[in-house]
Amino acid sequence: MAVRNFWIHGDIDGRRSHIQGGPQAKDGGFHLTIFQRHQGVPLKVAIVDGHTDHAGNIILSISYGPDTYKTCTSDHVAWNDAGMYVKTQR
Repeated sequence: MAVRNFWIHGDIDGRRSHIQGGPQAKDGGFHLTIFQRHQGVPLKVAIVDGHTDHAGNIILSISYGPDTYKTCTSDHVAWNDAGMYVKTQR
């Protein structure tokens, strides 16, 4: 198996096949945006970015999306030992 900087593998309810892949270039990366419904409106709640820097280091960044703090109160958004947590209303 060819080893890439990043490999994404995901399972989504109702889909028969997995969502998976990785960059083709040896210094390739990816950008992933996760949307979550809040009161009927899709919000950008998380962004995952993988890239290499000018020195060749492999960097993974996980952050809250720009809509998260605009809409969610502090008791619905947390970052703790279990990871990132965003709770919205369907």
